[in-house]
Amino acid sequence: MVNYLRDSQPQIFTYRDLIDHLVDYLGATGPEAEENRIRRVVQDCYRDVCLEYEWRYLLTHGRINLDAQYSTGTVTVAAGSRQVTIAGGTWPDWVRYGRITFSGDNVVYKVSGVTSDASIIELEPTHTTQAAVAAGTSYQLWRSVYPLPGDLRSMLEMHDEQGQWSTYYVEPNEWLRLERQLNYGGRPWYWTLMGAGDLYGQLALHLGSRPTAVQSFDFLYQKLPGRLKYDGYEYYSSQGSNRITTADPNTSSVTFNMGIPNDALNSVVRIAMAGASGPPGGAGSANPYEDQVIVTARTSGTVAAISPVWTLGLGSSGGHFTWSSPVDLPVHCITLLKRACEAELARKLLPQRLDQAERSLAMARRKTRGLDKHTPTPQLPLGWQGWRHTSFPGTITQYWEGVQV
Repeated sequence: MVNYLRDSQPQIFTYRDLIDHLVDYLGATGPEAEENRIRRVVQDCYRDVCLEYEWRYLLTHGRINLDAQYSTGTVTVAAGSRQVTIAGGTWPDWVRYGRITFSGDNVVYKVSGVTSDASIIELEPTHTTQAAVAAGTSYQLWRSVYPLPGDLRSMLEMHDEQGQWSTYYVEPNEWLRLERQLNYGGRPWYWTLMGAGDLYGQLALHLGSRPTAVQSFDFLYQKLPGRLKYDGYEYYSSQGSNRITTADPNTSSVTFNMGIPNDALNSVVRIAMAGASGPPGGAGSANPYEDQVIVTARTSGTVAAISPVWTLGLGSSGGHFTWSSPVDLPVHCITLLKRACEAELARKLLPQRLDQAERSLAMARRKTRGLDKHTPTPQLPLGWQGWRHTSFPGTITQYWEGVQV
């Protein structure tokens, strides 16, 4: 049976692989200051390469579950007060992302959160009511802010769960105008993106209208790169007494004689070949690794769950290993990342190589963008009949279900 990870997947490129490559580029290991500089270069270039182009590989599926508007019970607000007290109801847990209006008052107020008294919420300081809201007044509370995934860089259109409702992106100022002037409930049809407010550096979906029922919206978004944390050196390799102590054949876990960090998910563990006297290098090194697996969970202080099943025993490898963060880019982007790191390192340490490094980077950028294609071309998707070859006469709008119109 073909093993997907070992037989079909390209080599997983890791943080350690990048550091090793730049050490070779410098021609020596260099002092500790240069090793730290290499790490900073890798971190910066990894982020920049991921952000400079909308790589298809980095597209992923997201979902927002909308909350229905809430109006159970009644409220009271003193004149000039920011505090709203509810009677006959309970504030929902999403209230800090809410907007509220009171019967007889069309002003939209922004909620900042719940006070120590669970029956009282506070409005934003600039949203203080000018007149008292008498006890027993009805209200409408709805959620208009939904924090988006923390790794979101940009997103495409949203699609509702029934596929029969169009939504539209509007500029933030237009979103505010519509929210302030339109007073209706139903399925949302406009939205914008702004900061999440209470989550630094994170975007949030600011939704229009007031959903009357729970529903979901799906969307595609381009994710940000994962964190490069474990570099495969020192503590996270078989330096000193650190070893893999148990890795029986056909098991889905490995045991180390070192503590496993809580956030080890998706790290790459490589085991050395038989006869190794130290941690393995990458493919093509004098001491290549024999096998590699992905850490899927930390099951105890020293035991990690892995995928796929470990097919080898420790044998005579001595338990030597490296533990490194994966570079979350497709294989055709790795050369571009290497050239970007080389150019940045040349700017800092090797000015005599800078011109050549920048020319190599420009060439790699053009080539990599040309390779970022994953669909059959030259073809165009049309109608319900799948792909239509572009050799058909006419334009894209002149065909429907294979019939020229």
